[in-house]
Amino acid sequence: MKKLLLYAFLLPTLIQPQQKKLRLLYDLAQDYGDFFQQDEHDNGFWKKFKKALHKKGYSAQAAKYSLQSLQDSYDADCVIFFNLPMSLTHGKLRPLRNAKTAAFLFEPPATSPHQYQQRRWDIVDNIFTWNDELIDNKKVHKFHWMQYNLNPTNPFMHDQRPFNKKKLCTMISSNRHSNHPQALFNKRLEIIDFFDNLNTYELDLFGRSCAGNRQKSYKGSVDNKYKCMSNYRFYICFENMDGPAGYITEKIFDCFFGGCVPIYLGAPNIDKYIPQNCFINMRNFNSYQELYSFIKNISAKKHEQYLTNIKNFLAGPQARPFSQEAMIETYLSCLKE
Repeated sequence: MKKLLLYAFLLPTLIQPQQKKLRLLYDLAQDYGDFFQQDEHDNGFWKKFKKALHKKGYSAQAAKYSLQSLQDSYDADCVIFFNLPMSLTHGKLRPLRNAKTAAFLFEPPATSPHQYQQRRWDIVDNIFTWNDELIDNKKVHKFHWMQYNLNPTNPFMHDQRPFNKKKLCTMISSNRHSNHPQALFNKRLEIIDFFDNLNTYELDLFGRSCAGNRQKSYKGSVDNKYKCMSNYRFYICFENMDGPAGYITEKIFDCFFGGCVPIYLGAPNIDKYIPQNCFINMRNFNSYQELYSFIKNISAKKHEQYLTNIKNFLAGPQARPFSQEAMIETYLSCLKE
């Protein structure tokens, strides 16, 4: 009898609950492999996420989206898509009827319009978007663009040069195009042309395949954008798209991390999330000439105040929605309980 009782007490500890499965399928241009197998990828974010999933009883795997990787996910309890693949259909997801599914729409309509066709949203259980205008907190939920390099105790990625040693302005960009009426690619070209026509050589343009005939500004590609930015006072920070409320990507944060004051154009409600005293809002100027006169005449003291405001924002609670911890919480909300 004693042995029987002992076995009865031991039995619950010997039986381990079966792990649930999370599969993350990303529709990105490049194949990055399995994020969860990269120990220190993106400041260890995936390692932290994997640990949080393990506490919830989930194993995790990630793969570039393909028909094969989708079929390999048919036994999953939860499938998360990074961007909705154009080829994804109800039929292909039918074997996943018992799984919880969610899609995170990172790209805007200017570069990925198919993702915003409502019929596609019916394919998955939940949609997560940065676009404040689409949120209903039922089917469609909010996420903030996570900043891997957000470090409240050491906000700048490189040592800062003195104000009088910094050049005026820079931009790092690629040669992209969109016919979407709200796309800002042409606005970037406009401001580059404006600086070129000044003949003062006060804008340095970096990036791959972005020179075209703009040889005055173009300085080639860069290996470390933060180190590059630390040599300049201001950065032309135009999002890919103008107009959608809440569309705040890594672009403005890259400026912050580089210790460079952003000249921002993008989300009309940017000041809902980032204090106005951290950036220069392009919407406040009637022309590029007006903007140029403003930044040209900013004093060292005023510029330093911008940088202090940026540090205070990055170290404070208002930046937390863009943190790794907040993003993990958002991903965990997708899980099947």
